Amino acid sequence: MFVKRRKETPKENKGKKNVKNKPGYARAEHLHRCAIFLSKLGVKNNDGFSKTSRHVSRLCRQVMDTEMVHLDREQKQKFCKNCREVLVGNYEKTEISVKQRGSITEKCGNCHKERNYMTKDGYGKQLKEKMDSKC
Repeated sequence: MFVKRRKETPKENKGKKNVKNKPGYARAEHLHRCAIFLSKLGVKNNDGFSKTSRHVSRLCRQVMDTEMVHLDREQKQKFCKNCREVLVGNYEKTEISVKQRGSITEKCGNCHKERNYMTKDGYGKQLKEKMDSKC
């Protein structure tokens, strides 16, 4: 009756994510999606949607700290670390500039804090898509 399951090799397990705290991760992921959704509903900087979005993103950060879960790098880069503003939405919230050959600077439109990213292989293509979507 019992079927012996074979262990997955690292090649087979490559696409799957191993999460130790699944309820905490699900809660943080849900709050992250809610913050982005509310941010996309707003039409100007300090309307009710952006304030609620900042509040939900602050809750997401608190859940991540208390539950000790980590979101992906791309998900974390959608928030400003200083003011918790969601950096994606219907209106211009960031200024992206290429400072040096391997460095990209993103400036928050709310608190004017700058954040630097180092480019990796293939990241230039992602940056070009991000800058094209802003224009």
